[in-house]
Amino acid sequence: MGLFKRRSDEKPQNQPLPEAQSGISEIALLRRMLSHNVRMPMAVISGYGDLLKKGLLNESEKEKCIENICENIFYMNQVLKIVLDDENDSSINPGSVDVVETAWKLKNYVKDIASKIPIEITINSSRPQMYAWTETIPLMKVFYQLFDNAFKYLGPGNSIQISIYDVDDNNLMIVFRDDGPGVPKEALPQLFDQGFRAPGSEKRPGTGFGLYNVKTTIEQYHGTVTATGDIDKGLSVVIMIPTKGQ
Repeated sequence: MGLFKRRSDEKPQNQPLPEAQSGISEIALLRRMLSHNVRMPMAVISGYGDLLKKGLLNESEKEKCIENICENIFYMNQVLKIVLDDENDSSINPGSVDVVETAWKLKNYVKDIASKIPIEITINSSRPQMYAWTETIPLMKVFYQLFDNAFKYLGPGNSIQISIYDVDDNNLMIVFRDDGPGVPKEALPQLFDQGFRAPGSEKRPGTGFGLYNVKTTIEQYHGTVTATGDIDKGLSVVIMIPTKGQ
């Protein structure tokens, strides 16, 4: 079974995408989606490849590197199926996924990238295991997008803090906070709009697609995404996601 299923209120495949109607070609849209979805795992794979080439790892470390490379290749394969909307793999099959375990896994994947900036990443959770009603690959995608977005704006000495805690019996909250340059408060309501780039970000790489991807992915699983922050006060992306099926 696949990962995504079109809902009855979604547009049929043969209709042009809204982006195409507004002047962005479907090819350009596809390029943006591919870029946002494979850039981080490709950087992770490259980093592990460099470690292997240096020949300084013991056998256990080599096995772990190879395991992480294989996991990221599998991740990219699954995400590409989503992006390309494979008809044979297009259903939503949510289940109980450990958010804490996924956050730690992604932190370990990107730690070498973070160390080159360098920035510190910390994870806090109410319990060692906390489950949301979602799927592993889309949840990994969300964390990758958030890391990718943060790394563009953070510099030496900055940090990222991921907090995961219960809201009630039916929902948990993920707060992805950085202490970077922040976003003007008046721009926060538009932050998850497709193609939106906050004032002052023009010189940074990006297309305004990453946080939009986070929002649409979380909404597939009946969750919500908001943001708080201000100039020089960092940015917090707040995700509310169900712990049980709808």
